[in-house]
Amino acid sequence: MTASIVLGSTAGSSSKAWFSCRDKYAVKFSIIERQAAAQSAIDQYLYTPFAWGAADCACLARLMLKAAGHRDPLAKLRPYRTLKGAMRALKNLGATSLTEAVDQTGLERIAPAKSLIGDIVVMPSDHGADFPALGVNVGMGRVLAFMDAGHGERGDFIDLKAAISAWRVA
Repeated sequence: MTASIVLGSTAGSSSKAWFSCRDKYAVKFSIIERQAAAQSAIDQYLYTPFAWGAADCACLARLMLKAAGHRDPLAKLRPYRTLKGAMRALKNLGATSLTEAVDQTGLERIAPAKSLIGDIVVMPSDHGADFPALGVNVGMGRVLAFMDAGHGERGDFIDLKAAISAWRVA
């Protein structure tokens, strides 16, 4: 099933964006709510040092999904503090990669160029193909992600052009 999107408002219409999710539930996530959620991610994670399970890309994705009204996607994820522990936690979820774990949420996968503020974006990382970095589109062609931009691995802005894939957070 594909997502249907109605943005903007006309006289007598709602300014909410309605999305039809694969789980058959309609979730409202307006542009204003998307911007507020993205700002919350920036406030919480920009320049925050990377820490497995506490300040990492899964935490960013979790923040956006919860802001959109989804159940906590990491509720079943066992705590982890290392790359090996994160890989074990993914295996316990039945996923072989981080992108597969996000696919299991039922979100529609989209081209990065079609991502809106608040959508989850995949960026290349130093942790290998199974562990790309998840980030959040924060607008203006930027993604907030945990990357090493010369200051150690921390939350930072990355150009959206480097994105590999994305999911519509609906």
